[in-house]
Amino acid sequence: MKAAPGYKSAHLWYGNGCEIDYPEQNWTDTITAFTHPCDGGQQDMFATGARWTDWHTTSVEWTPDEIRYYLDGVLIGSSTRGVPSEPLSWVLQNESALYGPPAAPGSSAQLDITWVAAYVYEGEPQGS
Repeated sequence: MKAAPGYKSAHLWYGNGCEIDYPEQNWTDTITAFTHPCDGGQQDMFATGARWTDWHTTSVEWTPDEIRYYLDGVLIGSSTRGVPSEPLSWVLQNESALYGPPAAPGSSAQLDITWVAAYVYEGEPQGS
């Protein structure tokens, strides 16, 4: 991907006052994870230092008690406050930047995604 000024991504789950954002940020910034707790209060933020212009694998593990964020298989942070207990909508949102210069009128940008997957949580494995 080319770091197109004025563009950002927010791959998110949302609904009922809850929001999980990862990866998110302007493409000229570094990839960050955010948890907006369902019960309100201060969001959790986990900066990765990783650039959008390099290939990465991002993953989110959402269980009843915790949301864990991984970059390239390494845990970068976890949230335990206000974890969603109901289904949320999943959106791969790519848009004009929310701060700094917006995307130029008539411009375009490309974000390459090779694979996405979602799995159903079925509880902790036996013996955990």
